[in-house]
Amino acid sequence: MILHQHFVKFSAIFICLLLKESLGVETQNACNNKNSCHECIQMPNCAWCEQPNYTQDRCFDYLLESNCPNESVFYPQESSKFISNRPLTSGKSIQTAKSVNSVKYDSQEIVQLKPQHMSLQLRANQIHTMPLTYSRALDYPVDLYYLMDLSYSMGDDKDKLSALGDSLAEAMVNITSNFRLGFGSFIDKVRMPFTKVSSALDKSKKSVTYSYHNVMPLSKDTNEFAYKVKKAATYGNNDDPEGGLDAIMQAVICRKEIGWREKARRLLVFSTDASFHSAGDGK
Repeated sequence: MILHQHFVKFSAIFICLLLKESLGVETQNACNNKNSCHECIQMPNCAWCEQPNYTQDRCFDYLLESNCPNESVFYPQESSKFISNRPLTSGKSIQTAKSVNSVKYDSQEIVQLKPQHMSLQLRANQIHTMPLTYSRALDYPVDLYYLMDLSYSMGDDKDKLSALGDSLAEAMVNITSNFRLGFGSFIDKVRMPFTKVSSALDKSKKSVTYSYHNVMPLSKDTNEFAYKVKKAATYGNNDDPEGGLDAIMQAVICRKEIGWREKARRLLVFSTDASFHSAGDGK
């Protein structure tokens, strides 16, 4: 009997605490005590009263009644607008443009993402859902640039790459008919201790060392690619690591010299048998 009384008493206290907490949540207003319009509109459903000499709390719940005149209520709402929403480019439209005018085909803006440009205004922490469509356009232009290490140890690999020039072109035809191929090379940093500086620039000794050469800008001539690779000479240097990271940077930023197209899928194939130089490894 005593245990039962204690249990009833404890249950009554617990229920009172729950009711108190529930009533506190209900009476709590997230819009109260906001001192500025900027602070007020950060909260969901909160509006700011701009009327001069307004004596009540200027920040209030927009969904509840208020004494603020309608013309003085500032309540930013969601707005969205498509600025550019062109349809996705199909393979058929590309082939038609190519057959009519090759210049138009090369310069045509191919659309693979829809929408392209959208204006969106949201309140803080507001969630907005929008449709986004992607489709890979058939026969999309491809630029492939082969960047190769031409130190002595890569001599046999260079010959294999030369023979693969036509095979690369044939394989890429299955992906796109608008394919271009380029070739660049690198050896190492032209300074000690990576290279013997006394002979690095002496062409008569066939020991020319360089950081990067753009041997062949992007072109449709696969025969020239095979010829350029086969003709390229290999040279020696002092250490195992090579200046490959420097060459990659040059190949990426020298857009005009290499001929990277803005509207094309750009591929960089990097071939080496050594690691990169790391910061401070020449000290």
